This record gives sequence, structure tokens and C-alpha cells, in this order.
Amino acid sequence: MAVLRRIALIVLVVMSQTMNLTLAEAVGAEVPFLEDFESLPEGSVDGLDGWSVARGEAAVAAGSARFGVKALRTGEASEVVLAVAGSENVVWVDFWVMTSGGPFVPAISPLPKKSVVLIFDCFEGIQALDGDGMGGGTIVNSGVALGGGGWHRITAKLDFDVKTWDLYLDGLRRLADLGFHSDDIAGLSGMVRTACDQSHLDALSFTGMGLVDDTDQDGLGDLNEIKVYGTDPLLPDTDGDGMSDGDEIAAGTQPTDDRSFLYLTISASHVASTIRLFAPTVEGKAYELQSTEDIGIPESWHPLATFMGDGLSWVWVLSADPDAAKCFYRLVVLPE
Repeated sequence: MAVLRRIALIVLVVMSQTMNLTLAEAVGAEVPFLEDFESLPEGSVDGLDGWSVARGEAAVAAGSARFGVKALRTGEASEVVLAVAGSENVVWVDFWVMTSGGPFVPAISPLPKKSVVLIFDCFEGIQALDGDGMGGGTIVNSGVALGGGGWHRITAKLDFDVKTWDLYLDGLRRLADLGFHSDDIAGLSGMVRTACDQSHLDALSFTGMGLVDDTDQDGLGDLNEIKVYGTDPLLPDTDGDGMSDGDEIAAGTQPTDDRSFLYLTISASHVASTIRLFAPTVEGKAYELQSTEDIGIPESWHPLATFMGDGLSWVWVLSADPDAAKCFYRLVVLPE
């Protein structure tokens, strides 16, 4: 007995290079392409910035967005097409989606030639096509479920030289070296999203930089610097406050604000024979105060106190021994 599953289908469509050029001339959209929907007017996206609605409803709507205020809402039994041309050999497609699935099962073989096929199944979770290069292939499970109705980040790394792709879900690589649906694909031309139930899409991008690229070696991926943190992927310290962007994200400070960074102030009182330590904190972050008598020996640092940040300033007063050897202090943000 056949079982009717509730699923929704997203297909990333990549056609021939000739079609790419035609689409680029028609709509003027090309890689890098980033769309957060904030600047688009509310209402149908049909005819806007390379978008076309093949059937049903696809509209910019406020109220359910991963970032900002607006996102793309697709209605029941809808299909929306985005034309984006690119000549890069490697393209990263990245977006956030909130969907629970819809009542249809896609047939892979009759599909026009694609590179990547993604399936969102409310029972099986997020699935991907490991293509055979000839219009068929095998559907494989990513191991990530759709439960809860929350947002998922979907990232696909497409390599047009070797005709393979990798799937990252919520920032982690889940499937690697999947085959293209068709090896006839020469380059990027766009994306088709088919949905059977209402769903939302936000922060969509097609770029040559990805999650694993870190051009400025600050510990943050180039794509995240542009889309998530608003930092410069070519500058390790965007705001110039002396703390790298990656360290600021780990510390919970703002990498785009030169007044926001982690520091420890030390002052001594000879009259009271005390040392006063002062530091601003970030709510929810765990800190450890450490000391050493020799900063040349990394393993000599030892903890003095551990505490949780509350968004206010932290003060610690120590008794000072005038006959003691010199001592150094540092504040460490503990990993979450």
C-alpha cells in the first residue's frame, strides 16, 4: 500500500551556460547575489529583481522573518523562479527556510536538467538527491528533521568542474560529494522553489565565497561575515579596536563597534594594599580570571575566579602583598 507523505520540494535549477547568458541579459541578476527582502515592497515578487511566479503565490511579507522584518512567503501549490547567472566554477547557495512540508511526492526522473535537488519531508526530514549525472539518482537523508516549525539554514556548495555538491545544514556539512542531477549543466542560472504548503524563505544568496572560506583569517567564514555578522571578510578587525572579529563574536562583543570589546582594567592602592580588577561583561557569557607570575610560560596561568556575566561591570578586589613577586592577570571567556 502506497503511503502519501507530506513533503515540500526545493529545486536549485542550473541550466546551460547559453541559457545563463540569456537570463542575465533579461533580468540583470548575477553572482554575487544577496537578497534579504528588506528593500523589496510587500506583495508579489513576480517581475522583481529576477523573480517570477510560475503558479500560486509568492510574496514579500512582514512578520515571519529570520532576519529583519520581511521574508519571502510562498503559498500552497506554488512555484517561484529566480534567475541568477554566474560563471564561477564554484558557487555557494545559502538561505534560511521555515517549512513543514506539503502533500505531494516529487518524481525525480521527469524533471528538466538540474544540478541540485533538495526535498523537505515532514516525516523523513531534509533530503538531497545524489544524482547520477544522467537525470536520475538516489535520494539520501541528511539526518536533520523538520520538527518544531523553526528556521533551518540551507547551504549548498556547487562545483561545476567536477559536477558534485556538498550540503550544509545549520552551518554543518551533512552530505558531501553528491552528484549532479545532470552533468550537462555548465553553470548557474537560478533556482526554482516548489511548495505545497505555506512556507518562508529569507536571506538568500549566491556567492563565490562560502562557509569554509576565511580570507582574513579571523576565525569567521567569509559568507557569515557578510550575511550574519555584518563584518568585512577582508579585514580581521573590522572596527579597528584591537580585537579580531572572531574573538569578538566568541566574547559576545560587537565586531562593528570600536567601543565594544573585552578588556580588563587593573588598579592598585598602596594605601589599602589592594588590587582592583574591573571588566565589563556580556549577559550569559562565562568568564574566568587567571593569573601567573611568568607570562612566558603558557601553562603557568591558573584560575582565580569563575563567574557569569550579567551585562554589567564586574569588580574583583585582591589583597596585595608588597613583598610578593610581580603578578599578571587576564580575563578569559569560557567556551559555551
